[in-house]
Amino acid sequence: MFPDLPDRSEVHVWKIDTGKTGNLREILAFGILSIDEQEKVHHFRRSEDALRYATSHFYLRKIMAGYCKISPESVSISKTTLGKPALDGLRLPAESVTAGGSSNRSKNIEFSISHSRDLTVISIVTEATTGVDLEYMDTSLDPTKLYDFCLSAREKEFFSDLGYDDRLLRFLRVWTAKEAALKYLGIGLTGDLRTYECRYRHEGTLDVWAVHEDNYSEICRIIPIPAGKDYVTALAIPPQSSGRYRIFSVDHG
Repeated sequence: MFPDLPDRSEVHVWKIDTGKTGNLREILAFGILSIDEQEKVHHFRRSEDALRYATSHFYLRKIMAGYCKISPESVSISKTTLGKPALDGLRLPAESVTAGGSSNRSKNIEFSISHSRDLTVISIVTEATTGVDLEYMDTSLDPTKLYDFCLSAREKEFFSDLGYDDRLLRFLRVWTAKEAALKYLGIGLTGDLRTYECRYRHEGTLDVWAVHEDNYSEICRIIPIPAGKDYVTALAIPPQSSGRYRIFSVDHG
């Protein structure tokens, strides 16, 4: 049975193992992907990247259709002027939201999607904002080559004394936190990662702050999500949010 939509105090996180799907021809044959999505599929140089993209968007549509109780091909996905994906003109009837929603009016739904290697994650909220980012822990990566692109001056000082294993894990936590924050803000990679700074909370979560000279302003709270082995996942939520989330896995059957 498909879950009800979360109320505004909770986030639903869906995991999709794109390595367990069929072939590209089978996915396209369902006729669920939009014309734009089909065109993008054919622009990938590598067949495995095309399959991962097609699979991710195939199940994104099925998940949204399940919540909205409509057909997957009826789900219209557009992008904002800054490139954030959004449901185009779709609002959910109030009865679709789980108990705890206090209003009888229709509800806005927002989502964020990220993929790396064979895993895709999608975060879904109602009457709120969300951002999610996922990165595979590639042990061949030298994070020091990305410091100037990603880290603030204070963060560079913190990373300078770490060994490789700690450096890689903590860098990916900061990287995904900032990417999730930019998605939360709706600006994606148009934002300069160096102008945002991560600060640890006592319970192990992160806060992301915008930095302008000596002025700091809190953007969002970051929750680490156990999405999969060898992956680092960050979920961006409002600073004062409860931090409640539920994880669901796509059934490929």
